[in-house]
Amino acid sequence: MDLRTGKSSITTGKSSIRTGKSSITTGKSSITTGKSSITTGKSSITTGKSSIRTGKSKRTKILSKSTKQRKKI
Repeated sequence: MDLRTGKSSITTGKSSIRTGKSSITTGKSSITTGKSSITTGKSSITTGKSSIRTGKSKRTKILSKSTKQRKKI
């Protein structure tokens, strides 16, 4: 009986550690807001790359049409 009561006191100690971790996660959320401002700067660079991708997509469409014509013949 004494051993079981001893184990219950250890579980209460673990619950106090979990509350401590929750305070750390709130600190991390403030850092993520700082990163969001950096991602907006990167989005302007990705728009420049999208214009290059649209040029490549036109080429792929021409290639797909030529393969369909070859299959029909």
